[in-house]
Amino acid sequence: MTPTYYIYPLGETAATIAFEAVISEQINDLVIALYKHLQAEPIKDVKDVIPAYHTITLVFDNSIVKQASDVFTTMKQRADIAIAGCNWQQTIAHEIVEIPVCYDTAFGLDIVTLAADKGISIDELIQRHIARQYRIYCIGFLPGFAYMGNVDEILATPRRQAPRTAVKAGSVGIAGVQTGVYPLQSPAGWNIIGETPLQLFNANRAEPVLLKMGNMVQFKPITLADFLLEKNKPSEAKISSSTSSYGITILKQGIADTVQDLGRFGYQQFGINPTGAMDTVAAKVANFLVGNAATEALFELHFPASVFQFDVDALIALSGADFCATINDEPIPNNTPIIVAANSILKFTKLVSGARCYLAIRGGMTIEKWLGSYSTHLKANAGGFCGRLLQKGDVIAINRNLLLKAYLQEKSFVILQWQADVAELYKDANHIQIVAGNEYQLLTEASTDLLTASSFVITVKSDRMAYLLHGIPLQLQQPLSLISTAVTRGTVQLLPNGELIVLMADHQTIGGYPRVGQVAQVALSKLAQLQAHQRINFAIISQQEAAELLYLQQQYLLHIQNACIFKLKEFLAT
Repeated sequence: MTPTYYIYPLGETAATIAFEAVISEQINDLVIALYKHLQAEPIKDVKDVIPAYHTITLVFDNSIVKQASDVFTTMKQRADIAIAGCNWQQTIAHEIVEIPVCYDTAFGLDIVTLAADKGISIDELIQRHIARQYRIYCIGFLPGFAYMGNVDEILATPRRQAPRTAVKAGSVGIAGVQTGVYPLQSPAGWNIIGETPLQLFNANRAEPVLLKMGNMVQFKPITLADFLLEKNKPSEAKISSSTSSYGITILKQGIADTVQDLGRFGYQQFGINPTGAMDTVAAKVANFLVGNAATEALFELHFPASVFQFDVDALIALSGADFCATINDEPIPNNTPIIVAANSILKFTKLVSGARCYLAIRGGMTIEKWLGSYSTHLKANAGGFCGRLLQKGDVIAINRNLLLKAYLQEKSFVILQWQADVAELYKDANHIQIVAGNEYQLLTEASTDLLTASSFVITVKSDRMAYLLHGIPLQLQQPLSLISTAVTRGTVQLLPNGELIVLMADHQTIGGYPRVGQVAQVALSKLAQLQAHQRINFAIISQQEAAELLYLQQQYLLHIQNACIFKLKEFLAT
């Protein structure tokens, strides 16, 4: 018998299937059953499946907006068919995974205080922690971070009032009735009681994530000597990006420059977020101008940006922010293809407008993909160029598929005689369209008015993970405790202090704050080009309106792509 469920939209191209909103093994088994079914029989156009405690979110490819006059109805129909075909009577196997933990006070940063607060000895605390097996309800927050429950009621403890700026990978903690292990070094608000020597996440393994939703975890105490013995075992060799003695050399490091593409999809169930270019419109335009596919790797630059030396002739284009680019100290324009001679130097001299500039090179770069994408995942230290920010001295090889010297005619660069008109794609830059979120109706009437009638300032705490906004605090009609569910790029969440946060490219995969809105995808690129201290205004539109605007944007970009293909073909034939 099919269980009770309902489906609601998460923006214009995602839908969440929700079962009863409780944290229980029975409900979580339904999620696992449906997840397994979707793995065996994928839904058409779904590029990511994100399971959580009582929900599964389906992220559809943007192409779905071309296929129907009512996008949500199409997504819902496909989900309904999948649910009807699921075997709800199947037995769900729960693999037991043993995790060794050293509870030594050198690792258990809070174990002494926690034991004292509970009026028990450290030994009793350890015995209570290892006395039961813990169900993994979902993976999120960080790649490989498992949400487990429930701890002994005596051990249940609120999060720390002052989170630590960083704890080591392997740190074992308690928060509320949950316990978990930090798979990577991370800021942490959980109470740390020990450390495991196991690598719960390793980007270089065929399966980077050790734990899976539905596993049962049994913690096993080990001595400090055993911990050190296990910790010192060699791990998998790091996958390195291709290096070369020629290509593009970084002469000076920028503030936060990386290699990106359109993102990494299909792994959010493991807490591995898509990352990718913040401004996908500018990334696509830059690639189109040089004849690349939309998905080709390119550089995402922030001001002050890196200084590049071209060791070989190259066809390049810049799009996005205007950083007053120069080649050999002569100005060059954005949104125009440019042939650059070997030994030329590209600099960025002044921030005129925008936040992120994209540099595309015809043929792309000779670097390795990680999980199907070139995008840099800084927390995982994977993807892009060596999994990190670009540094002085880096040499990134490029794929050379054209002989360009004849077009240069002894010049250091040649600006080709056409330009992509992108003004329409960034019109009304501070006017951000959003679709009402699932908890929008829980705002007070005054707060729903403020959401669209007042402006919000992007604070200096904003980054690639999220934009923290400052404005008149919003309020819910009554206090609300939500079970964590999937979030995506553009999710607008209401924080406990009444401020708003907009999730961006490096967002976590699940979250528990009220989702009062979802930025329409057509507005994400212009939002990505706004800087700290700039103001934005929200306007609520329907999900179908958002889908139609996205379709129009796709058509405009297709026109740019086709025009670039024609112009390049015509130019290279001369």
